Amino acid sequence: NSLEYQELKKDFEPSLADRMKALDYQNLYLITKQGDIVFSVESSPFVGENLFKADDLSGLARIFEKSRDDLELHTSSWVLKPDKNSLNTFISIPMLDQNEELAGIAIVELNTTAMYRFLSSFNALGTLA
Repeated sequence: NSLEYQELKKDFEPSLADRMKALDYQNLYLITKQGDIVFSVESSPFVGENLFKADDLSGLARIFEKSRDDLELHTSSWVLKPDKNSLNTFISIPMLDQNEELAGIAIVELNTTAMYRFLSSFNALGTLA
C-alpha cells in the first residue's frame, strides 16, 4: 500500500462507505481491468488478489469477465456467506474513463435483507385490484 494509495483511500473511503450503507450494500470492490482487486470498503482478505488466481473468487471472476467483455452490468447467482449467515449476490458495473474506455470494474455485494424489504413493500398490491 503506497502513500498515494493511502491518501486516496482516506479521501474517498468515508463517502463510499456512507453511500454503501445508505444503499444497504455489504461491500464495494474496485478492480482493475486486469482483475486485480485494489480496493474494498469493508476489510477484505481479497484486496491485492487477482480474480483469476484465487480459487475462492471464481463467481466474481465470471461476472467480472462478462462486464469487461461487453461493458454491461451483470449479477451473480445467490451465494451463501457462512461468515455472515446470509445469501448475497454480486453486481458488476464497468467503469469507463473520459475516453469511454474501460478503466476497471466496480463490484457491489448485496444481501437478501435489502431485497426482501423492497419486495415485501409490494406484498399487499395483489389485494388492491
